[in-house]
Amino acid sequence: LARRAALERRRTALLDGERLWSELAAQTARTAALDGDAARLRDTLAQAQAKLLDAEREHAVQKAGLAQAEQALAVAEAACGDSVEALRDTLQDDVPCPVCGSAEHPYHGDGNDKLRAMLARFRQDVASRREALEQLIAHGATQRALANTSTERLAQVATERAALAAAIGTLTVRWQAALAAIAASGAGAPADDPALWLA
Repeated sequence: LARRAALERRRTALLDGERLWSELAAQTARTAALDGDAARLRDTLAQAQAKLLDAEREHAVQKAGLAQAEQALAVAEAACGDSVEALRDTLQDDVPCPVCGSAEHPYHGDGNDKLRAMLARFRQDVASRREALEQLIAHGATQRALANTSTERLAQVATERAALAAAIGTLTVRWQAALAAIAASGAGAPADDPALWLA
């Protein structure tokens, strides 16, 4: 009867030890996984912040370029206005211009076609610059969202990591107690690999 009780204590100590070791190993593995997640999130955050900074710098350059293109377009539109074209159509060779007084009229005749072509180029330039600026703004918004998401996830990982550290501390104390109970039951002490020994 005493031998049976001793064997039952040994069995209980080993089962408790195996359960505790499994839980401790799982918590430790989860901690390692969280550490890997945190490293990846820090890399993602750093990259997103760098790209966002680049986008903000480029935004200023693109905005200035768009302003210049819009100004050039406004000048070209003024030069191609209906009243200006009507005035050009009335110009005659070697007769002074009623506006500027010049006897040379470089935009008389087919000059209107050249101006319209130039106007079309300016309009295309403004449109492409606006599109580039919109894409840059969208890219910046994406990077900002990625940085915010990474920051939020890092905070969640830190919270979970802190909870795991506390749980691992408690489990380690309980595991040490289980080891003492296993040794006291006469089962010996686990080798270098407790999971293998317990199995």
